Amino acid sequence: MSLRTPLSHVTDKMRASLLNCQPLLLHGRIVQVTGTVVRAIVPRVKLGELCILRNNGDSREIPAEVIGFEQNIALLAPIGDMQGVSAHTQVITTGKVLEVGVGEGLRGCVLDGIGRVLDSRGLTLPEPEEHYPIYASPPDPLARNRVDTPYRWASAHWMP
Repeated sequence: MSLRTPLSHVTDKMRASLLNCQPLLLHGRIVQVTGTVVRAIVPRVKLGELCILRNNGDSREIPAEVIGFEQNIALLAPIGDMQGVSAHTQVITTGKVLEVGVGEGLRGCVLDGIGRVLDSRGLTLPEPEEHYPIYASPPDPLARNRVDTPYRWASAHWMP
């Protein structure tokens, strides 16, 4: 049995508002770009975290990984073309690490260095079944099933 008080409707409205609110996006700013390393002041960012570089009025987003720190300045490694990055580019934290999609639909596809499909074999782009962080502990080799059949991944004319 729920105990209702005269102010229960207020707490109910507050609870509903919290469930529907958008979390605060933390923005940072670029202070220097040297080669392929971006130095930025970004609040509460962590090593390995994925950030998004975005220019106002531009829909293009460049993912960048936090690879280190120099005092209070985060060192970011952009993933992809850095064309258009400037001192006015926003650095948006995601709270996530870089992940790569996996699944049977990706078998045979050509992927780039972070798992994005480059060639969809003329089909619609396959959706990954699952996503895994690129930094993870390896599986226990003693807990997996024994390999009893060699996997033939190449065409027959490539095999001796």
